[in-house]
Amino acid sequence: MHYDVYITQKDRLYLAMVPALPGCTALGRSEDEVLGNVRDVIEGYLRLLQMQRKPFPSVKVVKIHHARYSTARSS
Repeated sequence: MHYDVYITQKDRLYLAMVPALPGCTALGRSEDEVLGNVRDVIEGYLRLLQMQRKPFPSVKVVKIHHARYSTARSS
């Protein structure tokens, strides 16, 4: 099963969020570290669901939109 992971950076920390798994987030000091941390969190989250005999959330992609925004101002 695959879940989308969104990573944002603020200052020197990276935050990973998994929208399909409410509350499933992780922090790291690099992209590699936050990805490793969020993998551990996802595994724990799914193990807990399994222990509670609850189904794993399924994800259906309805629409994907990519946007690119420039922060540079033109003169």
